[in-house]
Amino acid sequence: MKRFLLITLSTFIALITWAGIIGDANNDGNVDVADITTIASQILGNTPETFNFDNADVDGDNAITVSDITGTAAIILGEPQIDDNTVLVNYNETTATVQVANNIKDKITFTVTGADVSIFADASLDKEVNYILSGTTTDGMFQMDGDYKCTITLNGVNITNNDNAAVQIDCGKRIAIVVADGTKNEFIDGKGNQKACFFVDGHAEFEGAGTIILTGNSKHAYCSNEYTQLKKKFTGKFGIQPSVGDGIHVKQYFQMNNGDMIIGQLAGDCIQVEGEEASDEKDNGNFIMKGGSIVMDTNGTACDGIKADSLVIITDASLIIYNEGGAEWDEEKQKVSGSAGISGTAFEITNSTLEIFAYGAGGKGISVDRDATFNSSKVHVETYGEVYEENGDDTKPQCIKADSSIYVNGGNDTRIECFSVYGKGFSFDDEGTGKFEVNGNVVAVGEKKSEPTGGTASAFTYTKQKIEGGKEYEYNGLSFTAPSKYNHSSAKVLITVVE
Repeated sequence: MKRFLLITLSTFIALITWAGIIGDANNDGNVDVADITTIASQILGNTPETFNFDNADVDGDNAITVSDITGTAAIILGEPQIDDNTVLVNYNETTATVQVANNIKDKITFTVTGADVSIFADASLDKEVNYILSGTTTDGMFQMDGDYKCTITLNGVNITNNDNAAVQIDCGKRIAIVVADGTKNEFIDGKGNQKACFFVDGHAEFEGAGTIILTGNSKHAYCSNEYTQLKKKFTGKFGIQPSVGDGIHVKQYFQMNNGDMIIGQLAGDCIQVEGEEASDEKDNGNFIMKGGSIVMDTNGTACDGIKADSLVIITDASLIIYNEGGAEWDEEKQKVSGSAGISGTAFEITNSTLEIFAYGAGGKGISVDRDATFNSSKVHVETYGEVYEENGDDTKPQCIKADSSIYVNGGNDTRIECFSVYGKGFSFDDEGTGKFEVNGNVVAVGEKKSEPTGGTASAFTYTKQKIEGGKEYEYNGLSFTAPSKYNHSSAKVLITVVE
């Protein structure tokens, strides 16, 4: 009796020790060629006595097929085993493979058609799953749906889709998107009815030190139906190639805390934040930047670099915005619609640098419905377009336009330079209750003059000044160099100096 118990106990311990090793089909604690033989025997209908279904089901599809032999061979050749709560998706040109960790394989279903991968997480899943994408496909897709938050790790993956989105995440929860350190990840969509090349139905939070590059051939390059954040832990690069729509289009709010972003040659807005109606989200409609750097360029007519339904708040950051688009008649609104580097209801910048170059007719640097506030920052704005008129309406080129007030704060830590060929440097509600209070250094050169209403800085105005591009000028101890493209034979110049 004791001997029987000893054998039974030994067998039980062995099962505990060796069960759960993916690829160990014969349950001997090793993954080797013998396991391939065991899986092959199972496929041929000769089930070995030591066969372990869970271990043999390498790809996690609840079936034993040739794919499991391929997966076992990959493990033998040194590929990493799958951690719990993990799904591996690997693209190989026109095909793709999916491997699901044993502890969640009864909660994950998937289909693979060519290189189109569609994954569904069961509603009963109560664990966060990490979907790790790698490899390259020239005609594929990653689509995921479920009811629980998850992580998507971009681990050196390149997906091109010829007629749909490259990535579509539909679960509507918090989606952590990890751009793996040192990797380059590129996504290109095809012409179809999708909202974006990379679409997230939910709130997305980016982190990691890799590079992600998106190209939007149908509409937007990136879109989320809730907020999107680039977290402090995002120290990588985010690039948008040419897009026929917006570069980034999000609802609720967009917040960037770190990293570098380059958005180039768009036909739409570079970043648009669309607020939700009747939302109690405190940042609803806001563009918020608390760190990092952005360089952006749009040439779309009536498009903006940054367009926010509510506030634009920039702190401890660096931005360069090129806007080459002009204005047009908006038939729906029955008014002229123009372009701006930044537009929103209000604007505030603190401890940051900002450069805006607006070239189109009626183009503005900053245009807001309420106040524009500058705190301890360096800002440089150039506008070159003429006034745009159509159907009795017009839009004027201005460097900084606030329909209420403009506040310049920070003393010698603040320097605002504005150069407008056909407009003025600062435009505010000077016929109403608006103020233009200056407590910092300002240079404003334009067709029309800008005059402060108050502040501690000393203000000096000069008329009929010949300003030539590339030359250096000095007024009242404050010097500046005119932009190389800027020329004006009779400019108005405003200089404010902190004493």
